Amino acid sequence: MICGIAQFVLWFFFGLGFFSAIAALVLGLVSLRQIRQRAEGGRGMAIAGVVLGGLGILGGILLIALLIAVGRSGSFHYHIGNVGN
Repeated sequence: MICGIAQFVLWFFFGLGFFSAIAALVLGLVSLRQIRQRAEGGRGMAIAGVVLGGLGILGGILLIALLIAVGRSGSFHYHIGNVGN
């Protein structure tokens, strides 16, 4: 769950939230398996880690797709003054 929460900070400040989201998803799934095998507590936090990790990965994929779409559309052309006159 900590990796799932940390991903939001890492997305905004360093752009590394995708790696933290992957860690949150993997560790959450491993935790769920161990909780089931050992009959321990913490299932809610493991589910929260899985959900936050999944949302972070989905958000990262959407962000990359958005950047590719904007880059291909060519909408970032800057024109400063009359250069040819």
